[in-house]
Amino acid sequence: MTIYFLPAPKLQKFDARKKYHIFICESNKINQLPIIRQTSQVNLKYFLLIFMLIMISFTKYHEREKIPMIKPETKQDESEKDTSEEEFTPWHDYFSGMFKESLIPLNLDVEAHYAIGKGPPKVDVLIIRKESDHWTKEQLQYLPDGVRHSKCPHIILELKKTQSISKRSVWQSMGYFNQYLNLKKLSEKDVQIFLISAKTPWKETLKKLDFIKTPLEGVYKSKNKLTKNLKLLCANDLPESPHNMWIKFFASKRKQKSIALNLLFSTNYHLLNKELKILLFNIITYWDQTGEYVMEKIKKDLSPKSYLNPNPAMFDLIKFLFPSSEIVNIYEPEELLKDIRPEERLKGLRPEERLKGLRPEERLEGLKPEEIFQAYPNKIEFISGLKPEERLSGLDRKTIEEYLKLLKS
Repeated sequence: MTIYFLPAPKLQKFDARKKYHIFICESNKINQLPIIRQTSQVNLKYFLLIFMLIMISFTKYHEREKIPMIKPETKQDESEKDTSEEEFTPWHDYFSGMFKESLIPLNLDVEAHYAIGKGPPKVDVLIIRKESDHWTKEQLQYLPDGVRHSKCPHIILELKKTQSISKRSVWQSMGYFNQYLNLKKLSEKDVQIFLISAKTPWKETLKKLDFIKTPLEGVYKSKNKLTKNLKLLCANDLPESPHNMWIKFFASKRKQKSIALNLLFSTNYHLLNKELKILLFNIITYWDQTGEYVMEKIKKDLSPKSYLNPNPAMFDLIKFLFPSSEIVNIYEPEELLKDIRPEERLKGLRPEERLKGLRPEERLEGLKPEEIFQAYPNKIEFISGLKPEERLSGLDRKTIEEYLKLLKS
């Protein structure tokens, strides 16, 4: 609010003894905004005294009530946000572990949380190809689009899992690039740096950061000559190819995570060594624990083919991670036996083990007398304990008489 003192009509010079019109306006530009009110002509020195008393009272009131100063909110552009220092989470360990456990056995040098300078920050993953000027067929199975097309022997990967890319993240990445060049005494042709974004950047952000599409879906390059060695990979937009599965595990969208799971159990399971199996199990568990992708939805999103006709890879992973004793303890005995045929339940048990716990009548239940008699090895011994009438029970008179005649002859 601005207060103007304008001289009364016909008054040319300022004089404290004279009376003035006082105008109170909402802007410094009196000719652009309407006057709120106009006071009557008053003596200027009296007005100034009253005004000072009002301002002192107003200030004391605000101090007593502790009314905060409210700054106007302004919408911050995504590209201007400070995302250079992303909070370190288990995702960064899983991300670096994925490349270490898969590529080190294939004769690549892989460093996790590599310190270029003294202290933090550190690059998430550094991959160095020393023995060849190209990627081998086995190595390409673990490298996503963009990385697998790079001819540079030194690859730096930076994951942005919880934050979007920004100017500062680009500056930070190029800072890593320049520091690494100086540290290793390399040329620009030897090093390529990739920003891996879990989230899909806005088109406006890509434009402001000078990123443009490449022929590879989900891969962006910089049209700025100063950042030509920086490429961007968007996990949500990479094609559904087996070699992109490893990056899609870190995508922000549920659909892309389900694609990664189905690729794992349909085509890529044979690529898992012991360490990768444990790592992927930890990723799936962390999804569930954080609510990012809960087990109920995982079960729903697995392809009907995988769910109705479970892939042997699923069972193999479960058997690898859990001892059989732990799996059995999950279920009640009735649940374990209900889908097993009787002959399969008793398979491997000795006869006395099978009959253990049954009463004599229960052991013979369902058998006819002749079946029992024929099965008994010593038939004389079998009937020796029977009374005469029990032995002859069931025989007609004619049969008994014929047998007696036979004994007399």
